[in-house]
Amino acid sequence: MTAGSPTTLKPPTSVWRAGASFLLVTSVKVGNQLVLRTQVGAANLLASSIDAVRRDEIAGTIAGDDTILVICRSEEGAAEVERSLLALAEPGSFPEN
Repeated sequence: MTAGSPTTLKPPTSVWRAGASFLLVTSVKVGNQLVLRTQVGAANLLASSIDAVRRDEIAGTIAGDDTILVICRSEEGAAEVERSLLALAEPGSFPEN
C-alpha cells in the first residue's frame, strides 16, 4: 500500500448480521427505498453497519433516532436488501457462540 492511497475494507458480515438481529424492528419497501424502524436510539448504529458492509445495491442511508431511510439503486436491489435484513432479524438467525 502506498502513502495516500485509499483503502476499502469490507467488514465481516457479522457486523451486518448482529445489527439486524438485535436492532431491526420493521421494514417497509417503497419503490427503491426502505424505511427501517429500529429500537429507540439505535438507527445510527444500524445505518452505520449497513453502510460498512458496502453492498452494491445500496446507494446510501440516512438515519434518525429510530428510523433509517435506505436508498437503493433499484427496486430489485431494495427487495433483496430487505429480504436479507429481515432474514437476519428472524429469531435464531444469529449463530450462538
